[in-house]
Amino acid sequence: PIFNLYEQGHHALFDRFVTLCGLAFAAHQDWAPVSINVSARNSEDEHFWFMLHQDIEDCFAETISPDEIIFEVLEDY
Repeated sequence: PIFNLYEQGHHALFDRFVTLCGLAFAAHQDWAPVSINVSARNSEDEHFWFMLHQDIEDCFAETISPDEIIFEVLEDY
């Protein structure tokens, strides 16, 4: 299923979904800091970061501080 999402061009949506799920889980468990993997392809996409920033502000502004979120970029795509 992940391969199909990427083949259909939905790789940014998938990374946003996984990131938000990970942050939701961490917030529920009161875990911080949080380390999230994103693909190298999405790390090059300004729109991806803008949308992810908006998502994080909308959903987690009260529960996770931005300085407690660490993004790790996977090496290739």
